[in-house]
Amino acid sequence: MMPRMPPPSSLAQHVLDATPPWSAFVVLLVVLAASSLVYAVLVLRTTTRRRWLDLTDWADRAGFAPRRGTVDAPIPPPTPLAGIRPPPRVITALSDARTELLQVELAAAPGAAPDRRHLLVRRVEVAWPPTGLRPAAADRAIVDLFTLPSHPSLAAPGRFAVVSGDVLAARLLARSSLPALLPGDLGLLLYDHHLIIDFTARPFDPIELPRLLALADQLVSRLPAMKEPTRSP
Repeated sequence: MMPRMPPPSSLAQHVLDATPPWSAFVVLLVVLAASSLVYAVLVLRTTTRRRWLDLTDWADRAGFAPRRGTVDAPIPPPTPLAGIRPPPRVITALSDARTELLQVELAAAPGAAPDRRHLLVRRVEVAWPPTGLRPAAADRAIVDLFTLPSHPSLAAPGRFAVVSGDVLAARLLARSSLPALLPGDLGLLLYDHHLIIDFTARPFDPIELPRLLALADQLVSRLPAMKEPTRSP
């Protein structure tokens, strides 16, 4: 015996009753959008922003304030770099009360790759005229931007060229222990009340930065005092 079919009107009402309300579709769309957003954020954290997140985590532990320069909110370069024309653009800055760890980008020729430098800037008590140690094997160094004359007779053979516009300052730096303490792939610039370490040859990451801070402590502790006012030769 064939089962009895419900009348058409009852069947239509049954289909309408089984259809989920529109609110359920809205909820599903909201859940899908939220899930997609969370996934995109997680992917971003583990890929393009991974280095920045690692830096901020290290900065929080080390007591440094992290900042990133933008077109709308640029970070002004520290005093020794502000005199360079055009001034460098600060990309990343990690700062505490006496030290700045900087990624800066210098103006490059049209079509050339960006010229990015890694610098540690430490405030010191002793005021120096622009004086530095330029790595002999480096293609570029931050001291090159200050067009300082070299003193070959004071150079450490195969390691550094001593540069300064002040002979007394150049001689004092060359005879100190700083050339022996500074690794050969790093550069050094003393400028007024600032000590700058150029570590462009090394990565700007949480592994290298503590080593640079320890080195800066050593250099500052051995920094000779200018015993008399310096003068140009």
